[in-house]
Amino acid sequence: LKEEIFDMVKGLPGTLIIKEYPTRSASTNTIKTHLEKLKNRGIDVDMVIVDYADLLRPVNIKKERRHELENLYEDLRGIAQELKFCV
Repeated sequence: LKEEIFDMVKGLPGTLIIKEYPTRSASTNTIKTHLEKLKNRGIDVDMVIVDYADLLRPVNIKKERRHELENLYEDLRGIAQELKFCV
């Protein structure tokens, strides 16, 4: 629904970037690398919304899925703290 979202926010200040990855192909490291590339291009990011974070590929494989999810959300929180914006 990218076009609908762009239509809804076109009057708001700022720039919306929608980055889409296939299920389980991106990890928190992938997101962090993308954000660093944007920063190097002079694009200031002030918010990141991750839809379906539970479908990210875990960086560390754990025996139980709940531990993988815990690590995913902790990694996202760490990215937010390190880069100083909300996730």
